Amino acid sequence: MQSQFVEALIGTFVLALAGYILWFGYTKADTQVANGYKVSGFFTKVDGINKGSDVKMSGIKVGTVSGLEIDPKSFMAKVMIQLPTNLKVPLDSSLAVVSDGLLGGKYLAITPGGDEENLKDGDVIEHTQSSINLESLIGQMVFSQDKKEKKNDA
Repeated sequence: MQSQFVEALIGTFVLALAGYILWFGYTKADTQVANGYKVSGFFTKVDGINKGSDVKMSGIKVGTVSGLEIDPKSFMAKVMIQLPTNLKVPLDSSLAVVSDGLLGGKYLAITPGGDEENLKDGDVIEHTQSSINLESLIGQMVFSQDKKEKKNDA
């Protein structure tokens, strides 16, 4: 009888601990819908960017990617981002897909422009830079070194 009581007590403790971990994870995650305005940008490639990816300005998270879709006319990737209403971003700002270190993930970086007018809900950021494929850059460097060595041998 005593062992059943101890087992029930341990089981209750484990369930309470699991509930606390779930509650903590939910409250610390960015699952809340942010108030603000949405803007978008068009890219040729958005490798590594997904719904919920960070949008940063000067290294500080200021928004999130709220959606991704293909434009049926240009076949470019349309990325929609959500920014807070208190962040006034100049109209001529640029948006780039940036790597978070050599092995890190990717995020969108806003580089503010100098325009007096600010982006409004539904505006499109005209200046964008797509993601850079690191593997192809390394391949180009390796193969260009091979070609230089072959020319020097000849």
